Amino acid sequence: MLDHSWKTSVNLGALIQIPGVWDPFVKSYVEMLEFYGDQDGAREVLTNYAYDEKFPSNPNDHIYLYNFLKREKAPREKLISVLKILYQIVTSHKLMLEFHRLLRKSGK
Repeated sequence: MLDHSWKTSVNLGALIQIPGVWDPFVKSYVEMLEFYGDQDGAREVLTNYAYDEKFPSNPNDHIYLYNFLKREKAPREKLISVLKILYQIVTSHKLMLEFHRLLRKSGK
């Protein structure tokens, strides 16, 4: 079973290097990396997907990154920086309520 997971990981990792919107594949790949304890790999995949200019602008990549960082108990400033970019893309997203709460707590 582990061999199949490794092959899937290699294939998904290669696929999401190609510019495009790969939301379901990125989400599944990150879940698999987290399941096997590769938090750094999951963070790297999400960060690249959110910030690499070769990928089209997509609010989901910032949502996935934010949710991952929140699970990882990232510093408030990091969470704010991710939500700030999401705010620029989709001002009406439900996470904007959390963005506002974080900004108020930080005094900004």
